[in-house]
Parts: sequence; structure tokens; C-alpha cells
Amino acid sequence: ACPARGTLLADGRTDLFLSLLLRAVGLAVGGATGGVGHLAFERVSRLVRSLVAARADARIVPGLEAMIPGSPLTLALAGCGAQPTDRLRVIAGDSRGKGWGGIVTLLGDVFYGLHDHDFVVHTRSMFGGLQRSAQPPRSLRCEGPTVTHFAYFGAGSLSRSALFSALAGRDDGFAALADDERRTRGPLQALKTDPLSRRPFEAWLADFGLRENARKPVLLVLPGIMGSELQRRDGGDRIWLTLGAMLDGSLERLALEDPDARADGSALRAGGLLAASYERLLDEAHSRFRVVAVPFDWRLSIEHSGAGLREQLRAIVERLDDGTVPVHLLVHSMGGLVARQALYVDVAGKALWQDLKQRGSRLVMLGTPNKVPTRRRCCCCVSTGWPRCSRCWRARCPTATWRASAPASPVCCRCCRTTATRPSATCSMPPAGSASPRPSMAPSCPTRRC
Repeated sequence: ACPARGTLLADGRTDLFLSLLLRAVGLAVGGATGGVGHLAFERVSRLVRSLVAARADARIVPGLEAMIPGSPLTLALAGCGAQPTDRLRVIAGDSRGKGWGGIVTLLGDVFYGLHDHDFVVHTRSMFGGLQRSAQPPRSLRCEGPTVTHFAYFGAGSLSRSALFSALAGRDDGFAALADDERRTRGPLQALKTDPLSRRPFEAWLADFGLRENARKPVLLVLPGIMGSELQRRDGGDRIWLTLGAMLDGSLERLALEDPDARADGSALRAGGLLAASYERLLDEAHSRFRVVAVPFDWRLSIEHSGAGLREQLRAIVERLDDGTVPVHLLVHSMGGLVARQALYVDVAGKALWQDLKQRGSRLVMLGTPNKVPTRRRCCCCVSTGWPRCSRCWRARCPTATWRASAPASPVCCRCCRTTATRPSATCSMPPAGSASPRPSMAPSCPTRRC
């Protein structure tokens, strides 16, 4: 847990935090003078102000100044190399889910800017130090509610046995330091200049031909609802999700007001996965799978997205020379519904899934809302794709046409279920609640098809 690259606890955010804390305590104490509480506040206030003022002065508190990220000492250490015989073993901690259902860790995450941390040192800093080339460094990454900066040596700590193993010259439980650092949350993943989450489909397929990927299984990653970035179809600016689009009103472009635009998403297209949510997953899986990120326009229908996924799966299968390589699907939330639509609904999809299963492929769902409640809809909604019912429920009808033109006592025109694609001059089906046929119901048919 060494702050080899400094600790964010010693940078400017601590000054702001302490200033706000003193201000809050000062307001609580109020203008009262005298008393033990007021005297203690004054002394603590003077101590904090003096520490803040001298924090970056190496002549006064050199130890604290050395732990500021970007300080001369941390920069000097990062540029030095170790001896060929030197070995480095790092134990790095990350607190998870600590205190009142994880609220304490959540507050720490906010303070450290969404870095992994042990409440004193952010975890990414622990992987720094002198460069080693002859002896690759190894590390042990501990995470859990018992991990804090002050608990590495405790009798029940996750690092105690590994610590004594390292002292004895063994590497029990240690892994390559580069791998542990890569899966550690550091600066926001969205700030990467070339994130994997934004690679186009063609770039993923181009990696299939690399020799080191010849025997790796394929892994498709589908995001959840709102988990795909949306950008202009001409390759312009991203609309979802960027701070600039939120500030300049560009989010209005997400609306699908034109019914004809629902087929292709208007002027927007899915350009990648949200890096903040999926980048670490893609980075971790990239070393073991031929990964393919599959964004989709979550504004459009499941049917449209499912058809697109089925075409991408066919392109992947055609690219594979070995008929035994599995093609796994890792789907999150709404992505699971898209996968089900692509592989379980029609004959073509079912045949494709049978072919994938013969390869040993798997479909893994994470938080997919598979059991959607069944809602009764009126028969006038047949043309909009809603499930048909035998009775009209005016309050639940989602179509503005029915709400505007329906009579006070709505009568269900059952013939709409069978003649929804062609007009009929006479209705031969009885209305809801009626046992006898009633002809010529055209005036009360909300779909105006009879």
C-alpha cells in the first residue's frame, strides 16, 4: 500500500475538504464564545490551517510534500531503474462495500474521484516505483469490506498470509503486476484516448486473423439500455453521453418524432459502448477472448436491434476458419432481450443458435428483465405491435387516436384482430360483453379499419 506515485489524499482536494469541514463545524458551533467545544474548535482550526498552508512546502513538512502526486520525489522515482537482481512484490488494497451497506466506501469513491482506494492511498498509486525489466514485478490485489490502509497486518486480513509468503521468497497468490494494475480503476476510463469500447465492428474482426488469437474463443459484449454511445451518422459529434451535449441542448436530437425514422434511428447511430461502464470489462477480457463490442441504438425496437445482432453473428461465424471455436455472448440488461430476439424468435435465429451451441457457445445474461409483466391492451393497438386483448381498456390505451376519438362508452371491435390489414364495410364480430353479432360498427372502431 505504498503511495509510490503519491496519494490523492495529499493533493488540493484535501484542502477543499478540510475547509468545508471546518466551515460546517464553525456554523454548528455558532458565534458562542468560551466553553470547551469552542476552545477545541479554535485549536483544531489553527492546526488544520497551518497544515494546509505548509502542505506543499518541502522545507516544513517534507514527508507530506513527497506524497503529493507529481511531486519532485515521485517523478524522480518513476524515472529510475532498479538493479537486475532486484525483485518487487506489491500488496495493493481496494476497499469494497464497507460500512452501512457500502455507504462509507461510496463516500470514499466520491472523495477520490472514482479511483479504487483503501481510504488513504488510491490503489493505482501502489503499483508505481522503480522500473524493473529483468525481474518482472508481481502483485497481490486485495479487495473487500475488511480492506483499509490500517488493516493489512491484522490477524484476519486478506494480505497477512501473502505478506509472510513474500518475505519467505514465495509468490503464493501473486499475479503479474501489469495485469492487476490494468483492472484497477484509476482515472475515469472515459478519458482514455483510444478506448476499446469505441472500436468499430470491422476493427474487432480484423483481430481475428492475428496468430495469437487463432485458438481464442469469441466473446460478444452487449450493453444495457442507454449503455451505447450515440453519435451523428455522418461520424460527427457524440450526443449520448457527453457533457457538451447536456449543456448545449443537443440531447433533443435523441427524440424519435418521425415514425419513418424509427427504422434507422434518424440521424444518429450507435458508435460504441459507454467507456465508464464497460471499458474495464473489455480490457480484462481482451487477453483471453477475441472480444467484439456490440453497441446498438437503445431507442429503437428490440426487433430492429435483434436483426442487426443476428447479421453480426453470421459475419463472425463466416470469418472463423475453425468450426469448433465457441462464440459466447455476454449480455447486460436490455442487451439480453436483444440476444433473445436474435436467437429465439424466428426460424433463422433458432437455426443460428443451434449452430452456435454445437460450437460450445454460451449465452450469459446479467440483469436482463426476462419476465416482463403482461399488460392488457385494447385491440385498436394491433397495428402498433402491442399484444391484442379481447376487451378495450380506454385508460390503458397508449395510442392518442383512441383517446381522442373513442366514444364515452368504448366498444371493442373484435374484427380488428382479424381484419387489421384490410377495411371491412360490415363487422360480423360481436362487441365485448355481447353475445350476438352487431353489424356496421365502423363509426366506433378506433382503428377506422372496419
